[in-house]
Amino acid sequence: MSQSSSSVSAFATTAPGLEPILAAELRAAGFGRNRLGASGVSFTTDRHGLERACLTLRSAHRVLWSLGGVDASSPEALLRSMSGLVRWQGLIGPGKTFVVAATTRNNEALRDHRYVARVTKDAIVDAIRAANCERPSVDFENPDVVVRVSISGRQGIVSLDASGPRSLHARGYRTEAGEAPLRETLAYGLLALAEWNTAEPLVDPMCGSGTIPIEAALYALDRAPGLVAFDHGRRFGFETWAGFKQTRLTELVAELRVAEQEVPPGLRIFGSDVLPAEVRMSRQNAERAGVAHATAFTRADAFHWRPASDERGLIITNPPYGARLDPGVTPERFYADIGKHLMDVAPGWRVAILAPGPREAEALGIPHLGWVNLHNGDIPIIACLGTIPD
Repeated sequence: MSQSSSSVSAFATTAPGLEPILAAELRAAGFGRNRLGASGVSFTTDRHGLERACLTLRSAHRVLWSLGGVDASSPEALLRSMSGLVRWQGLIGPGKTFVVAATTRNNEALRDHRYVARVTKDAIVDAIRAANCERPSVDFENPDVVVRVSISGRQGIVSLDASGPRSLHARGYRTEAGEAPLRETLAYGLLALAEWNTAEPLVDPMCGSGTIPIEAALYALDRAPGLVAFDHGRRFGFETWAGFKQTRLTELVAELRVAEQEVPPGLRIFGSDVLPAEVRMSRQNAERAGVAHATAFTRADAFHWRPASDERGLIITNPPYGARLDPGVTPERFYADIGKHLMDVAPGWRVAILAPGPREAEALGIPHLGWVNLHNGDIPIIACLGTIPD
C-alpha cells in the first residue's frame, strides 16, 4: 500500500498468540513496516488505511492511530505531557464527545487505570479550553472519540481507536450464542494456524453457534468481516473523527462488495452439533453473515461422525468443556474420547482442536500435535494442531 505525506503510525491488537497471523494479514494487505508487539502488530498507513484495516482485518480486535508517547513517571508528568502531545482541539472538535480507556502495569505512581483515565481526561479538556475552544463532554456509552492510554513502566502510548467502543471481533451476525462462545477473531486465527486450504473439506463436528464454519466461509468468499458488521448497523470510531469523508467510506464499501467471490467449485464447509438449538442458531447466524449458501449445518452426535468419502480434510472444532459438559463427565475423559474416535475413523485427516488446558490437550492422545497458546477473551486456551497418523 503506497504511503502519502500524511502517513500515520498504527497498531492493531489481537488475541495473545495470534500476532504472527495478524502480521501476515497486514503484509498481504500491503500495510508496511510491520513489527510484532504484545497482543498486536504495529504498522504504517494513512487515514484511509485505518478505515480499510477496520473493515478487512479478520484477526484484529482494534485498530489504533498511535499519537505518540507520554511521560508516565508521575501524575504531574502525565498531565503535562498529555496536554502537549497533540492539538487536541483538532481531534475532538466542537460538539464532539469522548471517553478515555486506560491500562497500566509496572508503575507504582500510576497503578489505577481509572485514575490514569481521569488524569488523561483532565489534560485533554484543559488543553482544548486553553485553545479557546468549546469544552468537550465525556460520554461513556456512545462517544464520538475513544482515546486509549497504555502505560508500561514509566512510559505510556496514547492512541485514537479507529474501531470505536466495540471490538472488531463482533461482526454483528451472532445475535445469540451458546455458553462460552468462541470469538470470531479466534475462529479465523485457528483456521489460519491450521493453514486451511479451501479446496479441502472442513468439518466442525461440535460447531455450537457455527462460528468456525461461518468464519471459514467468509474467508473462502472474500467477504470482509467489517462489511458484515457494516451491513448490521455497525458504526466505526473513525466515522465520527474530524476530517472523516463519507464518500471515501462509501467507495471502500462498494469496492469490498465487488471483491466478494461466488462459492468456489468444490467448497465444502460442514458443521454439526448434537443440540437442535445450536444447529438452528448456526443456520441463522450463517444467514445473517451472508454465507448460508456456502455452509451446511446438521444435527449429529460428534461420536457418530465419519468421513463421507476417502478424501481427507480438516477437522476443526472447539469442544465443550466446563459448564458445557454433561454432569459427571470430566473434560479429560471427554477429550480422550474425542481423540480416540477421531483416530479410529479419520486417519490422515488434519486436526485443529481447541483445549482449555494442557491436561485436556494431552488427553486427546493424538501423537505429534503441536500446541499454540492462545486466549479466548481472558480465558487461556490451547490450539492442538497436526495430522492423525494413518
